[in-house]
Amino acid sequence: MASILDFTPDVVNVVAYAGDSLSICLKTTPANYTQPGIWSAQVRHSPGSLDILEYFLITPTADGACLSLTYTQTANLAALGAVKRARGCNVYQVFEGVWDAQVFWTAEDCVQTLVRGAFTVQQDITR
Repeated sequence: MASILDFTPDVVNVVAYAGDSLSICLKTTPANYTQPGIWSAQVRHSPGSLDILEYFLITPTADGACLSLTYTQTANLAALGAVKRARGCNVYQVFEGVWDAQVFWTAEDCVQTLVRGAFTVQQDITR
C-alpha cells in the first residue's frame, strides 16, 4: 500500500453570529514555528473568489497568533448572506463562505497555510 504525505492545512469550520466580535487563537508547535513571519487571514465567498470580503486583524502571540473580526465585520458578512427558509415560516439570512490563515517567512521566501475551512455567519436577532 502506498503512503501519502498530506500537506493540506487542517480544516476548522467556523460558525459566527452576526454583530458579535470573533476571536480565534491559533497555537503552533513548536511555539517559534511562526516567528518571524507575516500572518494573513481572509474570508471569501469561495476558494476561487477574487474578492476578499474581510481581513482578520492579527495579533501575534508567543506561541502563535490571535485572529479577530469586529462586530461590524461579522454584521457586514451576514448582510452578504443568502436568505434561507427553515421549516414552517422561519426565514433568516446566512452568510456561507470560506477562510484560511497562513504565515509568510520572508527570509526563507516560504508560505505555509496553517488552517482553512468553511466560514458561516448566522443572522442575529438583536441589532
